[in-house]
Amino acid sequence: MIYLFDLGGVIIKSQYLKKIYDELKPKVDYDTFIDIWYNDPEVIDAHKGLKDENESFRNVLEKIGCKISIDELFNIVYKERDYYEDTLNIINTLRNNGKKVYLLSNLRKIDFEYLKKDIDISIFDKSFLSYEMNLIKPQKEIYETVIEDLNINPNNIYFFDDNSANINSAIQCGIKGFCVTGDNIKEVFQKNNLLSDV
Repeated sequence: MIYLFDLGGVIIKSQYLKKIYDELKPKVDYDTFIDIWYNDPEVIDAHKGLKDENESFRNVLEKIGCKISIDELFNIVYKERDYYEDTLNIINTLRNNGKKVYLLSNLRKIDFEYLKKDIDISIFDKSFLSYEMNLIKPQKEIYETVIEDLNINPNNIYFFDDNSANINSAIQCGIKGFCVTGDNIKEVFQKNNLLSDV
């Protein structure tokens, strides 16, 4: 059995987006900001590695009505982040008991570069990153690529993500998916006896 983890909401606390919103003081409401931040076509293409990141960020700033430079935006977005200790402890327990642990995340290259500054990426046996794969969750192709790369029966993959659409798509590919956040992941592991063979 291998363990596949999402990043935002599962390892990194997603509350930081509210802090970003508050610091940017955009001219749109929070729900609109979140929709643009995640779902704007140029943002999605940047996460797939198909669009220049700086151009994508400039597009976001324009759409939210925020007149600051890219450097100023980065100083806000990539400040210190909070991590879920329960998730990190689970990952360390799995690794200490010889289990394979992987990351599957919708990340831009710049997101990953900043991530590596404050978390030890070596805790993962491999990182599957949207910008390198030119795919993004919940596309089925991203899960099929992971399955093929790992050369494993999808039923032997436990996948943890905070987005139900991502989980549903993974389940359709035969993966055992669990919709969790870092707040309840310990409870989910215990309830489903996921550490029983560790």
